[in-house]
Amino acid sequence: MTRRRLYLWRQFDWSLNRFAVLLSLLFLFGTLAGCLLCFRFGARDSCADLVFSTAAPSVPRLLSLTWSHLRWLTVAVLLGLSALGLFGIPLLLLLRGVVFGFSFAALFPVVPSLPLLAGYLGVAVFAVVPLLLLGCVGMSRALAESRSGGNPQSALLPLVLLAFSVLCSVICACIELWLAPMLVL
Repeated sequence: MTRRRLYLWRQFDWSLNRFAVLLSLLFLFGTLAGCLLCFRFGARDSCADLVFSTAAPSVPRLLSLTWSHLRWLTVAVLLGLSALGLFGIPLLLLLRGVVFGFSFAALFPVVPSLPLLAGYLGVAVFAVVPLLLLGCVGMSRALAESRSGGNPQSALLPLVLLAFSVLCSVICACIELWLAPMLVL
């Protein structure tokens, strides 16, 4: 009975390319859903009050902003270490897309500026790409673990990819501090 539970995953040859396409589509769907949620609930008015009511924004800290990006990567790595990653990592990318789309749709009409758009594109490149890469590696590892029943080929994710992800998170935090410091509270 345990062999039949992942029958869908055995039908296709799930390579890293297919995982990347699946996770990218889930992220884009989540982004669109986040934008629609923002327009449905009218969160733009409360964001306008938040942005324009702060007279002197607090001094942002690089470590706390870096951790705000690293926590998504940490959850992806932890989910990739078990067979739960097959279902948890796509949900994580969908949730990250919803948060990304909601925040962009709420803030961009309030403060329409080129630095805000460049900051969001920088966040998309330096925060989402490592999450997609770790998600693909984690899902392939979780699939290998669920197929073999326990002992996958590699026990740890590649350290180079983890170092790249941490570096991208620091770069992303620096981009946010440099281009849109008034939005980092």
